Amino acid sequence: MDPNYVITCPYCAAPNGEDEHRCQRCGRRIEESSSPVYYLRDATAPALSVVARPETEAPAPAPAPRTVQYQPPLFAHREIQPLVELPVHGRAPKRPRAPAPEAPAKPRKETPRSSGQHEFEFPIPSAAPAPRPVSSHIDCDAIVASPSLRIAAFFLDALVILAGFGLFTTAVRIYLGWIPAGRPALIAAGVSVALVAIIYKMLWWAANRDSLGQRGMGLSLISFDGRRPRRKQRMRRMLSGVLVSFAGMCVGLLWALIEEETLTWHDSISRTFPTQR
Repeated sequence: MDPNYVITCPYCAAPNGEDEHRCQRCGRRIEESSSPVYYLRDATAPALSVVARPETEAPAPAPAPRTVQYQPPLFAHREIQPLVELPVHGRAPKRPRAPAPEAPAKPRKETPRSSGQHEFEFPIPSAAPAPRPVSSHIDCDAIVASPSLRIAAFFLDALVILAGFGLFTTAVRIYLGWIPAGRPALIAAGVSVALVAIIYKMLWWAANRDSLGQRGMGLSLISFDGRRPRRKQRMRRMLSGVLVSFAGMCVGLLWALIEEETLTWHDSISRTFPTQR
């Protein structure tokens, strides 16, 4: 038995002895006839040759530009000629037929309406209302109340003020037992009426509400921009109404009769006006 006789595993290429029937590495059965025999005695490897490395490597060549080839069009830009029928042996060519005349459109038949079917009634749009004339003062769509309603509201407020003065006179009569007469009494009565009127107006100003006369006639006080007036505007309206409209022989009130929008002087000063609710 040669000690240099080696059996190589055909599966994992591991060297095994001559008397081995299975590979020592993978455990598979090996056959002597299927594996090559290598002799290790006096085996030498060929000498390796040394190859010098170039100092500078040549740059890689640049890739060639890619050219895109487009498919040529199937049809050239030319006028397409009509097809020509070639004559066939034993048969005459067909003659072109004249175009048939267009048939007149048939009238549409109306389907008879059943007795239980109803028609849809669509509302006809009414004519648009006439545009409101543009105001040079008022910036909203509210309309100034008529002078007759404003006068009626003023007299209702005057009745309330006189009723308050009557209560005041009754209290004086109960306290003194008699009612003073003469010129000083008349002056005191005028001052009392003015005080009752001021108190009446100040109460509605503090509450920022419309007076009883305005409510009774269905009026509401608003500003020129259509909003609820502020207390500052109500105070300005009250002072301008007393000092301007009434003090000048009621010229500020009569101005509403000739003004385009029936505005008085204290309306323009306070930028407020009464309108129907």
